[in-house]
Parts: sequence; structure tokens; C-alpha cells
Amino acid sequence: MGSCFAHSEVQEKADSDAVQDQQQSEACPPSPLHVGVYQVNLLVECCLRLRWLKLTVGGRGASQNLITLAPPKELKLADPRLKATVTQSGKSFTVSLQAEKPALWTWLELDGVDARCSDNFVHVTPGAPVEITVTPARSMKKAEFTRLLRVRSVFDTY
Repeated sequence: MGSCFAHSEVQEKADSDAVQDQQQSEACPPSPLHVGVYQVNLLVECCLRLRWLKLTVGGRGASQNLITLAPPKELKLADPRLKATVTQSGKSFTVSLQAEKPALWTWLELDGVDARCSDNFVHVTPGAPVEITVTPARSMKKAEFTRLLRVRSVFDTY
């Protein structure tokens, strides 16, 4: 399985092995777009069934998205080996997520406790940690929060 990248301002990434047993797709051409007076560069990370879209404006990430060209159950995803690091700030906690392989539609749960999260579902890719702020409905210490925290992705559903 291989990946290809269209890039100009975005640094090249290593092959992520997101989908096992896929053949390398054709090369993706660079895609600079002009929006108003801003030069916008679009990074497209390709494999046979996934398209990662990352939009940069003036060298800064503006937006990203994932397009699947097959139902998630047909993606043959590898175990992402998700890791979570927790820091506390007052009544809230910041959970930093890292993955060795892409973790699609990753979400957090607190076992038996209601909580408000800054994001519901995220895609975590190797080398690009994602931070989610979690505010539990009741106060708790970091040790309890960490014990109750569950990190899951679509890989865990099949």
C-alpha cells in the first residue's frame, strides 16, 4: 500500500499504511487554489479508498476533512494504537491523542459520567496529535478522569 501527496507549502508525510493490502494509486497533482487575494494550497493524501484533504491559507492549517470512497467496514483498517495524554486545567481536562496508524472517527467517553467535549469525532493521523477539551458534569481529579476515560475509533467497532 502506498500514499501520494499533492503539496507545496505542506511538508511531505511518510507513508501511513492506513489501509492494508491496497495498491499504490496514481500520483496526485499539486492543487494551488486562489481564493480572493489569498494563495491557498490543498494537500491531498491519497490511497485507493481514502482521500485526506487539508487546506492551508498563508502556511497555516485552515481546514481538513476525509473522504472515503468505500463504506468504513470495507476499509480494512490497521490497529491505530491510540495513546491518550491527559492534563488538567481547573474543572476541564485536555486529552492529547496520538496514533501510530490513522484512527478514523475517534471519540472519547467517560465511563458512567456525562461530559462536554470540544469535538465529537476526529481523525487522528501519525505525527499529527489532536487535542480535545473535556469538561465532566461533576468535578473529579485527574486520576479518576484517566481511569474512566475510554478512547475509541471506528477500528474498535469491528
